[in-house]
Amino acid sequence: MLPDGRYRIRAVGPRIELEINGHSTVTVVDEDPAHAASEGCLALQLHEGAPMKAQFRNLRLVHLPAVPHWIWAGL
Repeated sequence: MLPDGRYRIRAVGPRIELEINGHSTVTVVDEDPAHAASEGCLALQLHEGAPMKAQFRNLRLVHLPAVPHWIWAGL
């Protein structure tokens, strides 16, 4: 069994940031606001393959406060 890891997803406005164990892995900016969803569901996915077991612990969903407009000025 693999040791516990920390996977963080931070989505603010059109920007989505992913981290694994404190290391940034990807940052995505949705540049198509006409087709972007402002709400939806959160799903945990396990892909097809060899038999495996996935466990989740201390799963938290945190609503962030409104972000000032100036943060997005550079996008």
